[in-house]
Amino acid sequence: MRAQGADFEYRTDGIIDNLSALCGSTEDVNALTSMLHATQLDLASRLRVDVGLIHVVSSQFTIWSDSSPGWKIILDVGGIQYEYETSFGYANGPPDSIVLVSPID
Repeated sequence: MRAQGADFEYRTDGIIDNLSALCGSTEDVNALTSMLHATQLDLASRLRVDVGLIHVVSSQFTIWSDSSPGWKIILDVGGIQYEYETSFGYANGPPDSIVLVSPID
């Protein structure tokens, strides 16, 4: 796929719920996988549930108002969806920020 002069690949990650993502590079895949793992661990800790019960509904890359890149991630546990906003300072690094915005009604 080509968008705004950049080439993107469509990949399926068999590790996390057969997640599908548009990825510009291996670094993008690694950063997204890191964010998904971090949000799943955070939610499992908050709800005191096994991380295996947490499913990724969606992830959307964004540039936040402070110019940091990150993802809006929606997770599901037992039919209740939770929204996270994440950001990172550099590719392949640990998340700088993971914020549980709210359960989605």
